[in-house]
Amino acid sequence: MHSVYDPLNKPQMTEPATTALYEQPLNERMRSFLRMEYLYKRFDFQVAALDPWAHRGALEALIEIIALLGRADMKNEFIMELERHAQTMEALQANPRVDGTRLTEILARVRALLGTLRSQETGFGYELRNHDLISTVRQRSSIPAGTCEFDVPTLHNWLRRPSQDRQTELRSWLQHLDLVRECVTLCLGLVRESADPTPAVAVEGFFQRQLEGTTPCQLVQVRIPARQTCYTEISAGRHRFTIRFMDHTDAQSRPVQVTRDIAFELSCCVI
Repeated sequence: MHSVYDPLNKPQMTEPATTALYEQPLNERMRSFLRMEYLYKRFDFQVAALDPWAHRGALEALIEIIALLGRADMKNEFIMELERHAQTMEALQANPRVDGTRLTEILARVRALLGTLRSQETGFGYELRNHDLISTVRQRSSIPAGTCEFDVPTLHNWLRRPSQDRQTELRSWLQHLDLVRECVTLCLGLVRESADPTPAVAVEGFFQRQLEGTTPCQLVQVRIPARQTCYTEISAGRHRFTIRFMDHTDAQSRPVQVTRDIAFELSCCVI
């Protein structure tokens, strides 16, 4: 592990315009965390707007967060992931190549978050599970166009309210899930910053690498120049992962693997 990342104080970096980033989780825990992160980003973007359609989207993102939390024991997943990071950082305390001050700060944050999780007696977002508007929209969301005005008049009455009021309410509802966001941000930040990008080449659009069994890889990151028109398809098993670079210039036809060599940057996050 190189320098320790502080995902709580440091704003999350966005990829430069010259680079396209593709990420592939290699276990179910990372998949859940990335989906959570996606939903929080979606909520933040849509709640910032003042348009009723955007606020409808923000409410739907909030409902999807609640649904995702209900599919697995996320509290236990967060605890196990943070315990794993704590053990890794404790083992690094004697390493002179690691920034000891930053390591101590991050370890303190991990331990504090673990303490909060262990002392929490209620489930994530329990305050929202019996909320009338949220519950009504959630029940109808599984039906195509199930939240039309004649189906959920309470939703459309809420959407008629002043935009600032809707915005304030949406943000207050999401505050009940701030602990989830903090866990996701910290866990993903530590994983992402555990590896530096290294140059690689996909010969005729294909790349394969063996996975080390001693230290499981959590996340694969691929960066390619934004000028490239291709994208990546990443698949992984217990012993190896493969990357195929695909072209999809015509939306009506199937993507095809490129036949040219593709230079890219690869990060295998194994913390």
